[in-house]
Order: sequence, then structure tokens, then C-alpha cells
Amino acid sequence: MNWSILKQLKEIYETGKTDKNFIKTTTGKRLCENEYLTEPVKSAIFKKEGYNKIFESKYLTDYNLALSIINKFSLYNTNFEISKLKSLKLIHENKKQIVDNLTLKEIASEYFGGSKTVTKDTKLYHAILNVLETDNLPEDEHDQQYLTVLHCKNKVPKKILICENKNLLKKKRFDNIELWYAGGKNINKLHFIQEPKIPLYYICDWDNDGIEIYYRIKQLFKNIELIIPQEQIKLKPTANHIKWKIEIKDDLLSKEAIILLKSLVNNKKWIEEETIKFYLEEKEK
Repeated sequence: MNWSILKQLKEIYETGKTDKNFIKTTTGKRLCENEYLTEPVKSAIFKKEGYNKIFESKYLTDYNLALSIINKFSLYNTNFEISKLKSLKLIHENKKQIVDNLTLKEIASEYFGGSKTVTKDTKLYHAILNVLETDNLPEDEHDQQYLTVLHCKNKVPKKILICENKNLLKKKRFDNIELWYAGGKNINKLHFIQEPKIPLYYICDWDNDGIEIYYRIKQLFKNIELIIPQEQIKLKPTANHIKWKIEIKDDLLSKEAIILLKSLVNNKKWIEEETIKFYLEEKEK
């Protein structure tokens, strides 16, 4: 039973009625069949004798618990099942043991019945972060322990290209270029890699996050070069979540990169990694 149903049950308890569409829910239908509610009358359903007693004995405890959890963690724009709200309460109680120890899939498995029951960027995922008072969790998809590598056809690479996104790793292998994917912002694993002796490059979205990640990688690998889009560039309007806040650092960027970056910032545009054309391999021929 979700929060919306509980709220309607409380509404009936307090006002004597609710919207007629409540009959379409499993709970509403069952209460009507058991003669605790009337059939729809115009636009409403009304309570019958005995409703208050059944509400107090069967639903009031869950309503009060759900309300307290929703208020405590500001979950006002959610409609979670009572079982999920109870799980969130348990997560809060075990917060010290969970933060920095359990991955998202482990939390999902232990508290929500299965490792695939919670996915990133859902309301439940953000509710978990809120309850744990953290901005992120150790994530299985972007694990800090390992680097994803797509080896080149010739086995001995002449260049390495670090990718912000996974798109290039899903395409045909390059002859002489090895591709690395660290996991977007999750580049801590690169601290454990000795700087390669062959040329090293980075390709990314030319937006605030992409350039910030490049700055961080540049601190680790001094000789890395940022891939600058070639040929026609596909620009996109800057969405709210990728507004430019970056400082343009002359010591970390080439002159060509600075010119392009200033243009993007001034015009409130950005470039998607997947649209970028580059010719690293052709230079070997």
C-alpha cells in the first residue's frame, strides 16, 4: 500500500468521503465489498458505519509511521509503498554501518528485496541518499576498483584515449589506440596508474563536468592532451544541469582549447562527446 492510498484512507476517516476513483484501487474495492464504503455517489465515495473502527485498527499505525518518515526526510514528492518507507527508516537506523561500506546493489538487496530493485537517478535512490545524508554511494556500475579497457587490434597500443563516456568502447576497436573508461567523474582509480609513456589523450563532453574532470586528470597525468573537436561541431543549448561555472585555466589548456571553451561559455552552448570527430589514428599512417 502506497502513501497516496493511506492519505485517502485518512481523508475518509476525517471528512467522511474521498474521490470516487478510490474505488478503482484494490484497497478501495475491498472496503466497498466489505461494506465499509458506499459505491460512488456522483463524484465521491462515503464511509459507512464501522469504517472508523477498521481504519483505526488496520491502517492508522501505518499512516502515522509513513507520515513521520515522510516529514523527517522531506519525502513530500514521493508515493512510496509503506514497505519502502519502513526500509528507509531501517537504513537511517543503520546509517553508520552502511555509508562507505555497502554498494547500491547491496543496499537494494538487503533492504528492498533484490539487487535490481533500486536504480540510480530514481526517487527511491535519491531518498536513500537523503536518509544517509550523503551525496553518493559506492556504485557497482562505476566501481573505483577497476578500469574498463578496450584493447586495440594490434595489441601493442601507440596511444591511449581516456573517455568520459562509454560510447567509443561500444564501437569497433582502433588499430593502434587503446581506450580507457574510468567511470565519468569517478576517476580516483587513476591515482594508482603510473603515467603511460606513450601519448595520452582525453575525450569528453565539452560542458562544465567534462572540463572539470579533465582538469583533475591533468593533475595526475601532466602530459595528457584534451581532444579538440575537428570538422563541423554540433552545439547544444546549455541545460540547467550543465550550466557553465568552470574557470578557464590557461596553464591546463591549449590556445585552441581556450578559444573554443570561451566561445561555448559566452554563447551558453556545449558539445556532446558522441558528436566529436578526431583523427588520432590517421596520423600514424
